Amino acid sequence: MNLNIPGQGEFQIVIDTTGINRTIYFESKLDPAHRISYQDAVGEMKYGGIQDNIELYEQALLNSEKMCVETGNEDYVKLIFLKESIFILNETKRRFIGSPYLVQDLTFLYWIIFQKTRNDVTLVEAIDVCERCLDLLADDANQDWFDRLILEKELKIKSREEAVQEIVDVLLKLLEESKKTPENDAGKAAAEKAADEKKKVEQALSRAKDKLMTWYNLKKGVEIAASLQGGKIPSRLLRVISGWLPEITGAFALACIVFFRISPPFRAVFGEMRFLGFNILPVLVYGIILFSFVTALWKLTGNTKRIDFQIYLPRMAAGIIVGYLVLFSDEAWGGIFGEHGALFVLARILVPCAAVFLYILIEMNNVKGIRYSIFWKALRLFFRGAAYAFLIGLIISDLFGEAIVQRIPEAQGTVSPCLNGLVGHLYPEVVFYLAPLALFIGVFVQLLWEDKPLTAKI
Repeated sequence: MNLNIPGQGEFQIVIDTTGINRTIYFESKLDPAHRISYQDAVGEMKYGGIQDNIELYEQALLNSEKMCVETGNEDYVKLIFLKESIFILNETKRRFIGSPYLVQDLTFLYWIIFQKTRNDVTLVEAIDVCERCLDLLADDANQDWFDRLILEKELKIKSREEAVQEIVDVLLKLLEESKKTPENDAGKAAAEKAADEKKKVEQALSRAKDKLMTWYNLKKGVEIAASLQGGKIPSRLLRVISGWLPEITGAFALACIVFFRISPPFRAVFGEMRFLGFNILPVLVYGIILFSFVTALWKLTGNTKRIDFQIYLPRMAAGIIVGYLVLFSDEAWGGIFGEHGALFVLARILVPCAAVFLYILIEMNNVKGIRYSIFWKALRLFFRGAAYAFLIGLIISDLFGEAIVQRIPEAQGTVSPCLNGLVGHLYPEVVFYLAPLALFIGVFVQLLWEDKPLTAKI
């Protein structure tokens, strides 16, 4: 790769790989002894230096992309040269009027060349590539640049989310590499270096997880959370179960309630069974829920690190609790037990659910950088909310249902509890009618009042 500087002649780029750090020089073809270090560019451009050198640095920055797409040059040399160019641009804040997207273009080219040289780079160099490209693609301010890139380069990747997922896949492999303990004779310095590299990879993965969660990518978020917990990475089955845990427990509880209501044999078997003085069915339902959560969280943490609750969307659960508090009145509960036709009952359940799903769909469509196929993401988020609304409704019905129902004249003689709870009684009507409304209120509270995605941290 060569540069032609008026008045100075032609320079070629030379990379010295004898030391720990790769050193880049501009070597004059007229006088090979005349070398200018590219590593001095930051100091000279920020604080003043030899004008001829500064002109050389600027020409190198402006022509970085052109030189790196030339044939005949080694990809690893291009990678190291791009690394230094990007570092200089970021440190000096130097921008060029004719190339407004120079930093972005070079950073993306940095990623492309890295994919070709993956087996030749060191772990430190690989981490640097991933960190810089992750910062680039996670920034919503770069959406216009990415749209232009798709049109000009005809990329297979059509969204920043897909590009970030590719970076995450590489980071997960780097995490496994960084976990390899150095040999005992490698010394304390090597062990500290390995620990530092591992920490950098974990920090990059954590940033990627937070961004993917704002893109409502629960599947990848669960995978990253499981990998960050240390120890042995959980199996695919455990990650699937953990990712769908609220839905699984909600479906289990719903099945128990329905079977108890419609199946006399089921009711005869479980209706009178006791455990420590409590009806066996609520003990079974609550026990399975508690055991599932505790087991999954313990497995995911590996008993070594803090629990990552973000993958269970606590913000959505908190919003649904607020929704139930809004509905905590005799008027709201009294409307459940009036005389209503089947069509009214069906509409009361389906209309809030449909409104929630459509609003989630619209909200996802407005997120910059998200993948275009958002229907299944919206459906999964809706199922998570419905599961939370049902499970929280069961607990509220158990704790407060009996006291409130006794104060409602419309409920007297028209409703009977499904079964005894741990504290009071479980009323299916309360859960089925109020859960959609609580979900509706909770989603709108989070999205409208706080203006944050449902997947954000509390």
